[in-house]
Amino acid sequence: EDRKTSGKRSGGVFVMISNRFVCAHQPQLTTKCEITWVKLEVSGSQPIYIAAYYRPHENDEGSLDEFRRSLEMVTQKKGNIWVAGDLNFPRMKWPDQNPQIEQECPNRQVYEKFVSILDDFSLVQMVSEPTRGENILDLFLTSNDTLINKVYTIPGVSDHAGVCIEANLKPKLVKVKPRRVFIYSKANWNL
Repeated sequence: EDRKTSGKRSGGVFVMISNRFVCAHQPQLTTKCEITWVKLEVSGSQPIYIAAYYRPHENDEGSLDEFRRSLEMVTQKKGNIWVAGDLNFPRMKWPDQNPQIEQECPNRQVYEKFVSILDDFSLVQMVSEPTRGENILDLFLTSNDTLINKVYTIPGVSDHAGVCIEANLKPKLVKVKPRRVFIYSKANWNL
């Protein structure tokens, strides 16, 4: 197709947004970590704040503190949050989207801090396939997992697999037929 896209690179993360949408860079949400934010506006729906975040080392606690600060600023605004990036948590497993830290993890405090961030900001991690070796290092976090239809990986241009997300930008409204509710106390039982 002849769609043009623009992208923003942060560390090893590249986020592409089609020019069919109103999208604006949000430099005021950037903190002292490798993160960049854009605001995607969709008519008739809440905006989506999308971040590309790179955490360079497994034991990098300072980057997590700055990530938290950035999320605190974003949550003061109304909208959904999507964060994509290489977060470098090789000792984290994700059964059924629940974070589990391996027993022998030497940086347990840093891992627990990340799990606390997920809980505090109601973020769900959606990637279930390994992105480097046997590890899920590249994550996709969302504050509204009902918008996400499909998450899968593709061969990447580096030693990491690429993560692809298929999502609805607007929530689907499902009309439910009214159900019948019988009021037995008003029934005529003398028939």
